[in-house]
Amino acid sequence: MKKTAILLSLLVMFSLSCDKSYKFYAFYIEKTVEVELNGSEINFETTQDVNVSIDNILEAHDTKADLVEEITIEEISMKETDFDVFTDFDVFINAEGLTETHLASSDSADIYYDGVLLNVSEERLDDYIIAPIFNMKTLGQLTTSHAQPIIVKFNLRFLVKTYVK
Repeated sequence: MKKTAILLSLLVMFSLSCDKSYKFYAFYIEKTVEVELNGSEINFETTQDVNVSIDNILEAHDTKADLVEEITIEEISMKETDFDVFTDFDVFINAEGLTETHLASSDSADIYYDGVLLNVSEERLDDYIIAPIFNMKTLGQLTTSHAQPIIVKFNLRFLVKTYVK
């Protein structure tokens, strides 16, 4: 009887001391990255520094970096861009101390009346997005050279799965 009472009291104390206030939550981070290509060169490679202000975004969603379970890229779209100027291109992500990861390529693009939707990698990108700044590298080839620079707007949509209080 004494053992049962002790076990029962330990069980009650343990269950009361557990932090049950965390819930699983998912939200999107959307970021537009504008890339300027030198139109006079057929082959191009450009790298953009991207800051998503992740700490501010996580704070706005009542969470923090160490509670993030997973971040993936859900979508890369190109609107206001003439997709016909490209023969092909690839998009990569990198951050200090991390390996470069392939995000998408023009080979896997779905063309719609109002833009292009790239099929994206299913890689986890937690470390890249949580880094203060990540780099987005675009490389490829234009169909022909152009007298003017070519402005490409990539709309990135990341899915963040995290715990919140």
